[in-house]
Amino acid sequence: HEGRTFIAMELVEGRTLRQLIAEGPLPLDQAMRLAIQIADGLSRAHAAGIVHRDLKPENIMVTDDGLVKILDFGLARPVAFGAEAGSATSTYAHATAEGVMVGTPRYMSPEQLSGGPVDERSDQFALGMVLYEMVSGKPAFDGPSLPSIISAIVRDAPAPLRQSRPDAPAGLVKVIDRCLAKSPDDRYPSTADVCRELRELERRLLHGGAMPLRPRTIAAALAVIGVLAVAAAVMWFRGAEQRWAHNDAPGQIAARIESGKLYDAYRLLLRARKHRPDDPELEKMFGRITLPIQVVTEPPGAKVSVKGYATPNAPWERLGVTPLKLRVPYALMRWRIEKEGFETFEGAPLSGGSIRTLMTGLALDPAGTAPPGMVRVPSSVFRGGPHRLDLPAGMMALPVDTYWLDRFEVTNRQFKEFVDAGGYSDEALQPFRDATGRPGPATWSLGTFPDGAADLPVGGVSWHEADAYCRAAGKTLPTIYHWFSAVGQEQLSDILRLSNFDGEEPAPVGKYQGLAGFGAYDMAGNVREWCSNATGAGERYILGGAWNDPPYMFRHIVARPPADRLPQNGFRCAMYPGPVSEVMLDPVDPRHEIANPPPPVAEEIFEAYAGMYAYQRSDLQAEVEHVDDSSAHWRKEVVSFKAAYGDETMRALLFVPRNASPPYQAVVWFPGDDVFIFRSSETLASSYLFDFIPRSGRVLVYPIYQGMYERWVPFGFQPIEWRDRVIVWSKDLGRTLDYLETRSDIDSDKIAYYGFSSGAIYGPVFTTVEPRIRASILLGGGVVPRTMRPEMDLAHFAPRSRVPTLMINGLDDFIMPYDSSQKPLFDLLAAPPEDKRHARLEGGHIPTRRQDMIREILDWLDRYLGPVQTGGPAVASK
Repeated sequence: HEGRTFIAMELVEGRTLRQLIAEGPLPLDQAMRLAIQIADGLSRAHAAGIVHRDLKPENIMVTDDGLVKILDFGLARPVAFGAEAGSATSTYAHATAEGVMVGTPRYMSPEQLSGGPVDERSDQFALGMVLYEMVSGKPAFDGPSLPSIISAIVRDAPAPLRQSRPDAPAGLVKVIDRCLAKSPDDRYPSTADVCRELRELERRLLHGGAMPLRPRTIAAALAVIGVLAVAAAVMWFRGAEQRWAHNDAPGQIAARIESGKLYDAYRLLLRARKHRPDDPELEKMFGRITLPIQVVTEPPGAKVSVKGYATPNAPWERLGVTPLKLRVPYALMRWRIEKEGFETFEGAPLSGGSIRTLMTGLALDPAGTAPPGMVRVPSSVFRGGPHRLDLPAGMMALPVDTYWLDRFEVTNRQFKEFVDAGGYSDEALQPFRDATGRPGPATWSLGTFPDGAADLPVGGVSWHEADAYCRAAGKTLPTIYHWFSAVGQEQLSDILRLSNFDGEEPAPVGKYQGLAGFGAYDMAGNVREWCSNATGAGERYILGGAWNDPPYMFRHIVARPPADRLPQNGFRCAMYPGPVSEVMLDPVDPRHEIANPPPPVAEEIFEAYAGMYAYQRSDLQAEVEHVDDSSAHWRKEVVSFKAAYGDETMRALLFVPRNASPPYQAVVWFPGDDVFIFRSSETLASSYLFDFIPRSGRVLVYPIYQGMYERWVPFGFQPIEWRDRVIVWSKDLGRTLDYLETRSDIDSDKIAYYGFSSGAIYGPVFTTVEPRIRASILLGGGVVPRTMRPEMDLAHFAPRSRVPTLMINGLDDFIMPYDSSQKPLFDLLAAPPEDKRHARLEGGHIPTRRQDMIREILDWLDRYLGPVQTGGPAVASK
């Protein structure tokens, strides 16, 4: 009309499949008829080069004549040119970029939810979800919240269909299960195969008289084809993106924020804001997860691109040209800043100093001027001092001038060149020999490295060998100040997930994608790295952790004798353009600041302090959200219940042993600060410190305390803020014990507390105000020099904690030194001498020998909770 383009669409009369399912599970004959028509329609769409991407009961209409019409191809995409129509390996033109999720999450495939590539097999997964719901009357995956549903789709198998529909034909169950396979490769090669198998199943059932199916009419297929023809036109309608922005975007963004995927949420927000500018709902979410910065380079005019830290293989996304003002998410990102004629910067800055470098001026080096294999670390101020619990008190705030650092750790190939050039002719290196008595690292033999190990970082070198190599190369070992400045990430972050920790051996340099702030790789894990500084006792610092260290060691201060040649000992070199301050080269005392305890308080005053931890018990409204039976050693239950404050719901994970019978003893875990680097409890911090508990026959209980994992919220470290946080944690612990008392399979009189690091520091506070704990284990605890409010000060609580307590510390724990931290806490504990033990084991903040730690803990639990009779089902009759 009047030259305007418009689309006319058929008015479809009938009911949606959602309305039919709302009345209950469909009769099997009806379910089969509809299943065949849906599969047939999808297969024809796929053959025409179209993938739906949003199949769900709401988008399937059933006419009064029983004909199926598939609607809403607004998210559909055509097959890329050159791809074979209907092929399982086809990809789709204009498909969603990696990391972006479109569709309805409740019916999306695992690859869609992770933002991966989508093809017709993704529609097969949605088809399986729809068929499961038609037959059973309930969703294949369900939960109390969208994140829990998403987690179930990605991780869990649905309940067996015959549990809710025992008469479901085995052939139909097989088709649905294959459609719901997690990996696209395990589904059908094409949706036409799904349709053929359903038709064959129908034929067999009809022939056997098992199902009275009415013949279908040709009109069914023709109707589906007609709808598909309209849909092919609809998908080009320019309003599809606007509809997404207004209808689906808010929910998808909220789900990403709730699950801690802030970079993904940021990308979706940028996309949606193009179609909803100044929208209050989007702007509120955008402001919540971003902070304003500017990117300045010297010279200006550099192109700035970013990508998610966890997706190193994703394409770069252009943000603009410097100088550039923008908002960025509170998330670790990979930055690329490039300008023709200059070296390209690639790094992942996330600290006050490194972000300030971007804002005040990142210097770009003319092409060819950077030392080969090195990255520029810009000038900054190293922030140390007694308030840094992760660093010795002697590491004060110092300016660090610009310098160069090796991009990778020194490899066996590079070190071999040093050996062959006579590097060991220095008299100081004469004592150091390989396994066969030839000059070289302790991991070598016959004067060379093992076959295939040329690109592995050199290991088994002493500080003296590392120092000699760097000097021969015209470089030096970095000071501990320079090493930490190069990390450029003050908070532990995704670098741990992408680094070689908890592995079986070192990896070739650069294989892992753990990228530091200014372009260095493998600073976390792989091999420990010698630094130039000594301790007062003559040991040398070695940082970053190794492949078989816990990730917690990434930012921990560790020192070893300079002649130590463990296989984990490696290094990288630095180059300073000018002289380095003598203060930076001086020995650094590894001790932390000594805490001065406050004077004791009267009992009535302490009662007022303790009263702040009290809460009113109320209905828990508890439920088991999910059960995971995949482990051979335990059954994992995810439970939820009301918190003790506000209108919050909290979760707890229960690892129930398979080798014992109820009533179980329970051990409640409290993690260390490394928990704050994760935003999802799908990945549990430091699990190696507690996974032996359920294997010992006891339930390990892991509350999700406020501020941790999915409950993460920003919080400060001022004394009042920290006191309030400890009080909330105590209430979370109390509500967890309330829940355990409701379970008949748990002996509520045999509950122990097990805290690590921060959990060990504040453990005596919790065991003082919570009388239901029968035994306590404090791993890596001690008093700290932090200024504390009296309402949480250990000096007031530990002398009133009479629960039997085992303290475990490392002999060389620089974070919690014996004289100034460990012993003062042990002496404060009020348990009788026979009911408290201080086990000092070999190692640092975490003991080196896990077996020694396990033995101490299990012996303590056996002593105060009683031994556990293991044996699994054989014990169940007891």
